[in-house]
Amino acid sequence: IKDGKIPGGANSYDVLVSEWMGYGLLFESMLDTVIAARDAMLKPGGAVLPDVATIHVAGFSRNATSQPFWDDVYGFEMPAVQADLREEASKLAVVHGVKSSHVCTTDGVVKYLDLATMSALDTEF
Repeated sequence: IKDGKIPGGANSYDVLVSEWMGYGLLFESMLDTVIAARDAMLKPGGAVLPDVATIHVAGFSRNATSQPFWDDVYGFEMPAVQADLREEASKLAVVHGVKSSHVCTTDGVVKYLDLATMSALDTEF
């Protein structure tokens, strides 16, 4: 959609395919734009791909973080650095790869999104 004009006209498309996902699914995502395009461009019964998105959460051990490094830095323990890192990490969404061996809980679904029917307000939870 450019300048409010829809190529081919409104409600004229069968399928909308988009790579809209940001990190943590919704951070820096373009989902609101996809929803607007869906509403403006798709024929009734048209498909949005991907059609669903699910956010899962699971707990991880301290070994999945940089904390163990600070236990012994060239013979020095640095608990103050560890405390600062823990406090800072609790305030931010941290995106970091985690080895499966460091996951220490079962996962749980935080949010399920049906892209065919949701509104932009459904991303606020």
